[in-house]
Amino acid sequence: MFQNNNIALIGFMGTGKSTVGRALAKRLDRRFIDTDSLVELTAGMSIRRIFRELGEPAFREMEARAVSKACALKGVVIAVGGGAVVSPATREALRLSCTVVLLTARPETILGRMGRPGDRPLLEGYDPDGTLSRIRELLRSRAAVYSECGDIVVDAERPVEQVVEDIVSRLPHGAAAGDLVPPQDHSRRHANRCIQVTIPSGSYRVYIGHGLLSDRSAAVPNPFKNVRRAFIVSNPIVSRLWLDDVRARLGEAGSAATAALVGDGEDHKNLLSVTRLYDALVGEEHDRDTVVVALGGGVVGDLAGFVAATFMRGLRFIQIPTTLLAQVDSSVGGKVAVNHPKGKNLIGAFHHPECVISDVGTLLTLPDRVFSEGVAEAIKTALVGGEGPFGFLEQNADRLKAREPAALQAMVGACVKIKAGIVSEDERDTGKRMTLNLGHTFAHALETACGYGTVSHGEAVAVGLCLATRLALMSGIADAGLLARVTDVLRHYGLPTDPAHLDRPPSPDEILKSMNLDKKRRLGRLRLVLPAAVGDVRVMEDIPRTMVERLLKS
Repeated sequence: MFQNNNIALIGFMGTGKSTVGRALAKRLDRRFIDTDSLVELTAGMSIRRIFRELGEPAFREMEARAVSKACALKGVVIAVGGGAVVSPATREALRLSCTVVLLTARPETILGRMGRPGDRPLLEGYDPDGTLSRIRELLRSRAAVYSECGDIVVDAERPVEQVVEDIVSRLPHGAAAGDLVPPQDHSRRHANRCIQVTIPSGSYRVYIGHGLLSDRSAAVPNPFKNVRRAFIVSNPIVSRLWLDDVRARLGEAGSAATAALVGDGEDHKNLLSVTRLYDALVGEEHDRDTVVVALGGGVVGDLAGFVAATFMRGLRFIQIPTTLLAQVDSSVGGKVAVNHPKGKNLIGAFHHPECVISDVGTLLTLPDRVFSEGVAEAIKTALVGGEGPFGFLEQNADRLKAREPAALQAMVGACVKIKAGIVSEDERDTGKRMTLNLGHTFAHALETACGYGTVSHGEAVAVGLCLATRLALMSGIADAGLLARVTDVLRHYGLPTDPAHLDRPPSPDEILKSMNLDKKRRLGRLRLVLPAAVGDVRVMEDIPRTMVERLLKS
């Protein structure tokens, strides 16, 4: 089973957490994330400015959220801000998810490494002698919590290479080698796949592999060879993990790039975020030769795609999905949209990418909850696709939950192949493509009724699949065996199967009210997509509203 074997570096400012962390991550072939940097990216201002304008308590709240997000990742090296461990909640998050390495150094060494101590908010305003006394005071006040947290204590006064080797030699068995399969280990992954999506206006390729972003070998062609200028859209945490790799690949292709970050979560998929991205494009003087690159999950892909579809009447667009949900579903097919307060994806367009780059290596660091919600979309697609893909999900749950790269590539490839075939027949979602909305009428209503960000899209889809299957059973087009299979496979992946399982269960009336705004509604009637059997999914327009009400109230 894939373990959450993060390595966290803690210690006082100046002990080298960021420098050692980057070197350690490179040594272990892991991703690196610095929580101070994550705070600054999320807030859009420096830590020093946060202290001055918002105060230390506000910074500590931001810091705690950043550490929590970093700890939810898998198999990464985390440099934690010096004072973060004062928070009991942060200490508990580190204890549950990380091997914690405490870096130590003498006060005099710390002072010598500071450069300009006045740039550090907690040392601002002190003369040199006073700064040294302040460092000693802070070290004494934190000594107990540092000692409590540190699984391994390492002297950081030595050269970085020696510190790194000392850490590696003392890591628990498995943490040093890790459970992550390195991108360069070709023997342990499937060959890269390329699936063609053909539409009336042309075609594009979906590349699926392990190491597509980080591998510089000739076996992995550079997908940016026709890009001269790029506008990368990402979010803070994904940018910390993968933006450098994308920039490097763009640089190899001779492309200049700028980047803009959007908030993480469905509640940021709105016209305000779109306007901010327009402002960045205008401010950086991008033009119609610019290629918009979406680096992130479904929210980033939808936002960046909508901006690409509408800025200067349309820019080229590349999808680099970094979540399972985006790789198996939202990055393929050209649907781009943002939410309206009254409904999900009500403002959108069709704008196909010129290519999709799905590196399953990005899935290895995903938090469990984010990974599981992607499985919900895969289950939906497999239900549409037939017994082959659905049986694969049933029979390979342990391999997929362990995130074996070969199994991930097989699952992503199967889902993309199913979707590509359907989209090629029905680009504009007027016929067969509507079957891919299985469970989504309920899911979108749940997201709207619960409030964006309260329930994830994947969790809503999981519940929506069960509701759609129950409705199919009630209407006589499906049998109890199908409901049992759908429910069982969702539960096996830890997904909810009933609205009551959600964090904030909406009332039946709230769900019905949101369903009335569904895009698939025609002439006042709901158009529902229901499964009759695995591989037999039907678009229904004659389901009585009273039956839907009875389902939701049962």
